[in-house]
Amino acid sequence: MKRTNVILCLRIFIWLLLLSCNQEANYKNIKRPKIEPAKTVKNIRIDKIHFDTIFIKQIAFSGKGFFDFSTDSVIFFDDVFATASTYSFEGKKGTRHLGLGNGPSEIRGFQNYVYHNGKHIFMNNWNVYTYNRNWQLENIKTITFDVRHSEKELMNNPRPDYQGIYEVKYFQNKITFINDSIILFNIESSHPLFNFLMHKEYYKESRIFAKLNYNTELVDEIFGYKPLTYLNYHFIPSFDYYHYYICDDKIYINFEPDSLIYIYDFDFNFIKAFGLAGNMKNINYIETDTYQKYYNLVKDERTSKGYYYDIYVIPEKNIILRCYKTGITPESDSEINPERMQIYRNDTLIGDIPTPFRFKNITFKKPYFYADGYIDAENNIVGFYRFKL
Repeated sequence: MKRTNVILCLRIFIWLLLLSCNQEANYKNIKRPKIEPAKTVKNIRIDKIHFDTIFIKQIAFSGKGFFDFSTDSVIFFDDVFATASTYSFEGKKGTRHLGLGNGPSEIRGFQNYVYHNGKHIFMNNWNVYTYNRNWQLENIKTITFDVRHSEKELMNNPRPDYQGIYEVKYFQNKITFINDSIILFNIESSHPLFNFLMHKEYYKESRIFAKLNYNTELVDEIFGYKPLTYLNYHFIPSFDYYHYYICDDKIYINFEPDSLIYIYDFDFNFIKAFGLAGNMKNINYIETDTYQKYYNLVKDERTSKGYYYDIYVIPEKNIILRCYKTGITPESDSEINPERMQIYRNDTLIGDIPTPFRFKNITFKKPYFYADGYIDAENNIVGFYRFKL
């Protein structure tokens, strides 16, 4: 899922062609509701959690991959071999599926995964692959944005409501079904007059989600916007990412540099914002509006600075889990960015605890929570985490 080098290469190619363009586009501003965060109470009741690591034995893998979960299986996805190995939630060996290629039981790579109605569904660049329960390919859909405006109009006047100026967000993306026919995914723009590296208006006006009609392969709608937090900087493209979870017809969103959790409906009508800052050690983000500076600092920024990422909601428990990285102080010798998890019950912060490294992709299967995942590439050992609240 993390394909930093590929994403950088794609952006480098675009920016090298377009870097000389530094004009701003002309358009009307979107109307934002007034956001007044709800009062968040801090009442720590959980100060420690025991995490079990369920190790997987006798697995051949490339050293790069991740765990995700279906309703009845734990799945290890190998990023290099493009294989999906299924296990029970106790870690017992199942079977190995897929592989790198174009055949009926192969795939070109993994960017995003979701299990829906007994189907294994992946997004890889602009394609959506659907495999049945037995991991046989059913179809490949191609994401198509509505390009009803002329090329001249799109190039010279890139309004933020024009679908034609957007693309799939290649890094830190996610796909989720809103219903059986509509897929939600993250988008971005690398337009020379409207992009996250050079333009303040991008942070004010750009849309952040697309609704893809799974049947027609067309993007029905683009919507949503970033919080005004981003306007406090000029700019922080290393943290222009957002993470979400859908539950009870609501979208819960984390924006990486923002301590609030935002809740919207599927039309992006504002419902609520709440949350408290984590135990951050370093959020001194380095600002940049040039490609070269961004390219030189992005890796160090993400390994040394604090930011919020994964979010998971359990409505029957009124629990929200939010993961974040604390950042590393300049005097620290550590090369690992520590990870923690906040635990909210309704609007109350009841826990803020350290978690194992690479802790993400949380799911709940009674009576345990599960998460990705331990990797020791040198010793060929992988495992996933299990815990209770």
